[in-house]
Formats: sequence, structure tokens, C-alpha cells
Amino acid sequence: MKIRCANWRRFLPYNLSQMLIEFIKLRIRESTRSADRDKNLAANIILALLVLYMVAVFLMFGLFIDKIIKSSPDRNIVEIFNRALLYYFGFELLVRFFMQQTPAMSIAPFLHLPVKRSFILRFLLARSVINPVNYISFLIFVPFAVKAVAITYSGTAACWWLLALLLITLFVIS
Repeated sequence: MKIRCANWRRFLPYNLSQMLIEFIKLRIRESTRSADRDKNLAANIILALLVLYMVAVFLMFGLFIDKIIKSSPDRNIVEIFNRALLYYFGFELLVRFFMQQTPAMSIAPFLHLPVKRSFILRFLLARSVINPVNYISFLIFVPFAVKAVAITYSGTAACWWLLALLLITLFVIS
């Protein structure tokens, strides 16, 4: 007994990019058609204000971290900051573990479709890279790189330092 789906051909595009666009469209529809979207409008507004506040706090922390570190005498600011990065990444890993959704529950609606499971898994794992939580750390790192790393070493060193932190944040921790 075969189960027939009227629109199954739209999941078999001619190339990989069209399939990826289809998955992105489905993700947007999933978030816009959610039953909880309009249910708690006041809670969503308060949550948005809280997110804006946290963005401002992280940005201010990134702008003034060099002045906070400068209070310890006879030390290089960048070396002290780099020593604290291990603790920061450990804390970030714990926060992501408890707050970020795992894609395991999102895979169920796609399993009956005639699409390779490896592609579905790669898409769902890559979707976590786009999560805005991944980029909060750059509110701290970019101002510090401009104010401290670029002045202490050079602009090129600051760019390489930021690239290394980007790769650690996106691919090792997430």
C-alpha cells in the first residue's frame, strides 16, 4: 500500500540549491504558522525588549572590557582577555546546551519525503549555524578587537584573531 502525496514532486528539485530553498521556505512557514505566534503578543514584546537590553549590555561590555582589564598593572590586555576566553567558551557551551533547540524533533516531518536523510540532517545541523545566539559573542569580540588587539598588535592580527574566534564559536561550540 503506497501513500501518495499530491505535492511530492516539489521536494525533488533539479538541483541542491532549489532543495535548500524549499527547506528554508518550509522553515519560514513553520515559524509564521505556529499556534503560539500570536497567542502571547505581550510576552513576545517583552522578550524583544529584553533581547535589545542584552544586546546593549554585551556591546557595552565589549566596548569597556579593555578599561576593566587595564586595572591590573603591568599586563598585556590582550593576553589577559585570551586567558579568560577558555572560561567564556565553557560558559557559552553550557548556555547553548540548555537554551538551544536540538534538531532531533524537527526531523520527523521530513522523514516520509523522498529526500536523502543525510541531506535533511545536514540542513538541520546547518540551520543551527544561522541561530542569532551564535553571533552574540561578536558584540564583545569586535569592539575589543578594534580597541585593543588592533592597537596592541596590528589590524591584520585583529582580523585573524576575529576569524579564529568566529570559527571556534560557529564550528566547535555549536
